[in-house]
Amino acid sequence: MRTPCGMTRHFAFALAPLVVIAAGGCVSLGSPGGPTVPPSVSPVLQSWRNAGLSCGEPHLGMPEDKPQWVCQGSFRGVAASVVVMGDDAGVMDMEAQVAPDTNPTTAVEVFDDLMAATPAFPDQMPAIRQWIGDWSGASGTLSTEIQSARVTIDSNATWITLSVSRDPLTVQPSN
Repeated sequence: MRTPCGMTRHFAFALAPLVVIAAGGCVSLGSPGGPTVPPSVSPVLQSWRNAGLSCGEPHLGMPEDKPQWVCQGSFRGVAASVVVMGDDAGVMDMEAQVAPDTNPTTAVEVFDDLMAATPAFPDQMPAIRQWIGDWSGASGTLSTEIQSARVTIDSNATWITLSVSRDPLTVQPSN
């Protein structure tokens, strides 16, 4: 997948459907053959495909310069977009979004279904899924650290976003 020139990872994620249409005129950020799929990320992509997500070809994400995929699909009839970045150690960061008018209970179910289909963060996964299940649907940003994984739900007028990262320095806990 080609990323429009100068586009940041988060901006590209929010406009993922348009990126596919508008990207034709820019230079690829990857090598001529594009980045390869690290063996540690392949099981995640395959599991998501089995769950009904369609993932594009990898491109180099910014600012980390690591392979990144944009995936789209639906869970429980709700459209979901997911961006995942990985390296040889596995998933570095993933962000899933549903529309802001999604019922909070349904958003929790969608995020739980996604996490159930994600063979990453195995030690933290039960606690991550429990934390997601405890989300009240409140607007704003709520985050926590579960072992070495940072988990955030951000609900605003644009998206309801679930972020999971193995980088404990990205966001300070809010609870």
